[in-house]
Amino acid sequence: MNKQIIIRSSITAINNTVCIVALVAVYLAKEIEFEERAIYGMVAVIVWLSLQRIISKAFQKS
Repeated sequence: MNKQIIIRSSITAINNTVCIVALVAVYLAKEIEFEERAIYGMVAVIVWLSLQRIISKAFQKS
């Protein structure tokens, strides 16, 4: 298997895991108001999507 594919898959897996953990942590944080949790959740998703785009651009075939 190509080394580039392994690196890309590993970075994507780490990115997905961190996003899921962040979303679950925000969901379970009861001391934070609902509106703040919604904002933090949306920011986590936006960061996840932007990192997905950066990863795909960085590992594009030339």
